[in-house]
Amino acid sequence: PTFRQKDPILSTNSKGQQHVYSPEKITSLPQSIIAVDAGLQHCIALDSNGHVYTWGKAGKGQLGIGVIDEASYAPTKVTTKDVTG
Repeated sequence: PTFRQKDPILSTNSKGQQHVYSPEKITSLPQSIIAVDAGLQHCIALDSNGHVYTWGKAGKGQLGIGVIDEASYAPTKVTTKDVTG
């Protein structure tokens, strides 16, 4: 996929901005991140230990952190207690 300037990623950058329109390093993620993927308004990162981090909007629970209709502006580690099946 192509990163388009009109499609912001929901996050908080080093300047305190919550809608970021260009790629930036997310310093709150561990250095061991090996993969990142993004939906329309949420992102997911995987580290080399198998831990998953999510951030963005959770209108349908897509963050996997036990919240719906809220947003997480910082990467949050997903735990098994948060995931329901």
